[in-house]
Amino acid sequence: MSTSDQREMSLDSQEEAVRKVLDKQGLEAPPRYVLKVDWTSLDLMACPQFQQLRGWIASGEISAVGVLDRDRLQAQGLQRLLFLSECQEHGVSVITAQGLPMLEGPEGQLVELALALGKERSVLRAQQGARDGLRARALQKGLPPNYQSPYGMKWEDDRLVPDSNYDLACDIWRMGLEGETQWGIAKRLTQRGVSTPGGKRVWKGTTIGKILSNRAYAGTVEALKTEAVEPRRRSKTTYGKTSSRLRPTEERIKLEGLVSRPVVTEDEFQWVQERRRFNQRFASKNTRNRDYLLKGIIKCVLCGRVYTGVCRKSLAYYYCRGRAKTDWGAEKCPAGKLNAPELEEAVFGTVS
Repeated sequence: MSTSDQREMSLDSQEEAVRKVLDKQGLEAPPRYVLKVDWTSLDLMACPQFQQLRGWIASGEISAVGVLDRDRLQAQGLQRLLFLSECQEHGVSVITAQGLPMLEGPEGQLVELALALGKERSVLRAQQGARDGLRARALQKGLPPNYQSPYGMKWEDDRLVPDSNYDLACDIWRMGLEGETQWGIAKRLTQRGVSTPGGKRVWKGTTIGKILSNRAYAGTVEALKTEAVEPRRRSKTTYGKTSSRLRPTEERIKLEGLVSRPVVTEDEFQWVQERRRFNQRFASKNTRNRDYLLKGIIKCVLCGRVYTGVCRKSLAYYYCRGRAKTDWGAEKCPAGKLNAPELEEAVFGTVS
C-alpha cells in the first residue's frame, strides 16, 4: 500500500523491492497474492484490498506479509493493533523491505499502537489546520477559500466581474423570475444552440439549478458552503468522505462587496428559491404523492360535477368525475383532462 509521503516510488518498484527481500528468506509471492493499491486514509478497514489480506491471514493461505516499510500499514491505532494481533494469532510474520522491522510480542504491539496513535493525531491536526486556514481566509481577509467563478463571471483583482457569458446568465435569471422550471430553461437554451458551461450542446436542469441557487448572483459570495461526508453508497474503489453536502445557510460565511455587478436583488433571489421549491414539489416525477390544491373546488361546465386529481404515467391531471359512469344510466361526461401544474400555476399566478 502506497502512502502520500512515499509516492515517488511506483507500486511496481515497491513490489520489486519487497520480492528481493522475500526471495532472500526463501518465500514466494505468487501474482494472485500481490496487492497493490494507492491508499492514503488511516481507515484501513475501509480498504477492500486490506480486507482481502485479512481473509488470507484468517484462512491460513499465507505465512508472511511483505511490505516496503512499516508505514505501508499506517492505520488508526486500534485497527493496526487488531491487524498485528491477527497476524500473531495465525502465525503470520510481517516483513519490511526497508526501515525498522515490525515489533513483535505484546510489548511490541503496544509500541506499534502508540506509534499509530501518534500518526493518527498528527494527521487529524493537519486536517483541522487546513480547515482552520480556509475559515480564517474567509473571516479575517474577507476572501473566498477558492476562486471558483459562477457562470457568467470571473475573478479579477479579488472581485467577481462579468465575463462573455454574463448576458446569458442574466437571461437565465430572467426566465427563473418568470417562473420557468429548471428543465424548461434547459430545454430553451438547448433549442437556441447555446453551449453549456462545460462546452456541451445539451443543457441539464441540474446545471440551471446550480446557477439559480448561487447567491453570488445576488451580490453575496458564500464561503464554506459544503462539507465532506461519507457517501450513502460507496463504490468499491473509493474510501473516506468522498461525497459533499450543503451546510445550513446559517453556517456559511457570507462575503459582501466582492461582486461588481449583481444580477438580482436578495429579494428576487429568495423568490426564485421559493419558486424552485414549488416547481420541484409539483414536478411530473413527484406527482404520485402531490397535493391537488384545486380538487373539489373547480366544477365542470358541461355536467356540473367537481374535478378531482389523478396521476397517469407520472403526469398529474384534473378530471371531471362525470368521466366515470358512477350513476346507473348516466352518460359519461365528455370533458377533457386538465394539466394540473399548468392549471395551478395559472390560478395561483392570477390570485397572487
